[in-house]
Amino acid sequence: MVEMDPKQFDEINKKLDMVLRLLSLNFVKDLKSVRAKVEALSSCGFQPKEIAILLNKEPNHIHQILHKLRTNEASLGEETTESQRGGLNEQRGQDD
Repeated sequence: MVEMDPKQFDEINKKLDMVLRLLSLNFVKDLKSVRAKVEALSSCGFQPKEIAILLNKEPNHIHQILHKLRTNEASLGEETTESQRGGLNEQRGQDD
């Protein structure tokens, strides 16, 4: 097996990082809002700090967006559960 010296490894790592950034930016280029871009990049496994760097935003701004997304997901889940219960009760002819 051919061994790579640390300098070669660092150079390859930098190039791979650049390719990853370019692919990521291409992935979200058609999304209009920062929120949609953050959501897409987060769903791909990027950390808030990485998303901030990719989108040229402050990390705190990215954290706020992610918090709002999580809060909205939680409230949507509760609404869906409530509406499902209501629908079942209506089908049975029962009230809570």
